[in-house]
Amino acid sequence: MAKRLREDEQVESIFIGVQNAEGGAGHATVAFPAEILPSPSSAALLEVIERHRENAACLILHFSPYGYQKRGVALWLAEAWKQLSSNLRIPRRIVMFHEVAASSSPLQSAFWLRPLQHRVARSLLFNSDFVMTNCELNRREIQRSSRSVNANVPILPVFSNFGEPSEMRSFSARERQIILFTSNLSSQHGIKDIWSELQNAVVQAGAQRIVMIGKSVVIPSEFSVPVYQTGFLTMEQVSQMLAESAFGFAFVGPQLFAKSGIFAAFAAHGVIPLVPVPDATLWDGLRAGEHYVRPVKMSDLSDPEAIQRSLQCWYSGHSQRATARLFAQQILTPSIE
Repeated sequence: MAKRLREDEQVESIFIGVQNAEGGAGHATVAFPAEILPSPSSAALLEVIERHRENAACLILHFSPYGYQKRGVALWLAEAWKQLSSNLRIPRRIVMFHEVAASSSPLQSAFWLRPLQHRVARSLLFNSDFVMTNCELNRREIQRSSRSVNANVPILPVFSNFGEPSEMRSFSARERQIILFTSNLSSQHGIKDIWSELQNAVVQAGAQRIVMIGKSVVIPSEFSVPVYQTGFLTMEQVSQMLAESAFGFAFVGPQLFAKSGIFAAFAAHGVIPLVPVPDATLWDGLRAGEHYVRPVKMSDLSDPEAIQRSLQCWYSGHSQRATARLFAQQILTPSIE
């Protein structure tokens, strides 16, 4: 997005990061000025912001609780944001809520820390000039945190993790293969159960192969079609693979699609998502048979190219270019003190 802001909106960016849970700062290559806080503390953040204040029109916080504190309770961040809100010399403050608070059973610590996570979210909300989030599920969580169902929280779904092709192949010109990203699969999150769902998707969609991108997984010997494991690929390689493929397998529920960079990549590349859910609950404007297909009801696939067009229409409102434009509008809006 920073690149789009620079190229399309003439807005420059400076990044401020925090150390990860292991104490490292990460090794990502950044094409923009960047600083890593020496410690996750209010004082450290305020000191860095003060040094850049005169050249800054806006502060944008991309918020996910566990990115700022290992238990998801970043009280230091909430305190810093509160202090910034009372400083008239500090520019406009925007928060993008990628996550709000964790949900879990009483046997896990996240269950008991959830009220504190809500407290942090509530503080960020009340001390910002503008907030938004990426899906309806998060908006409801923010409203719950704020204790107001009328809290104004616009939704801006995420854009593709793997670029946006300039042209989209028709469904008939694609390989009858199913793309599956394996990075989020584990023994605790679906790897044991996913094969039966995939088998059903293969049969119902008439797929000829499965292509798995990411970490290696154990493949059942009796699986009915070839399964290819590519390992980790470059963004350009993934984009090419998506552009050639008819289907993608989405193993999260429709309520999470708008915050999924993988679902966004399917939409941007015209890949039809296969979703193993029985119902057709509408979330974030996405409807079964219009934007994705349920293998249990293959009548959803009666017009695949219409699904491609619907996905493109839905995605166009939050493409990289559209997202940069919306952020630029908010960045350049004067704050009302």
